[in-house]
Amino acid sequence: MVDAPLDVVPADICSNAVLVTSAFAAQEPLPGFHIFHNTTSTCNPLKPLKFFEDLNELSKFMPAEIALGDPGVKTFANEAYFNFRNFTDYEVPVKAMDVVSKIPMIGSKKMQEQVNKIKRVREKIMFAHEMLGFFQTRAWMFENKELCKLIDTRMSPQDK
Repeated sequence: MVDAPLDVVPADICSNAVLVTSAFAAQEPLPGFHIFHNTTSTCNPLKPLKFFEDLNELSKFMPAEIALGDPGVKTFANEAYFNFRNFTDYEVPVKAMDVVSKIPMIGSKKMQEQVNKIKRVREKIMFAHEMLGFFQTRAWMFENKELCKLIDTRMSPQDK
């Protein structure tokens, strides 16, 4: 994974951006077309490795109901290695649990339900990975100098 900044924009920053750009547009003497990027990659960067470290710490205090072990977030720059680890860390253990859950006198309906929950959660994780995989391995930097300038010059500290 490239350790380029993530563009995760908090809701209050979005609200400020809407307010300040609306006020700017209303005060313009002639209608015009202005573009203001609302990003965090340049003025308040959040690096993926730091984000995942924080997420790991948070997950220790908010345990998952169906966790197989200690929670963790791993990053992989290589898709083939990701697929290998997905197979060894997820596919094999879940397939084994699925088989065991169906063995009479060992498995149970509750165990089968837990295996199905794990499968559903994993499907959602894999869907997110498929959607975001392209962006996870590339650096994307968006400048938002104009928006930062507007916020700094047109909003009071109290409004910010």
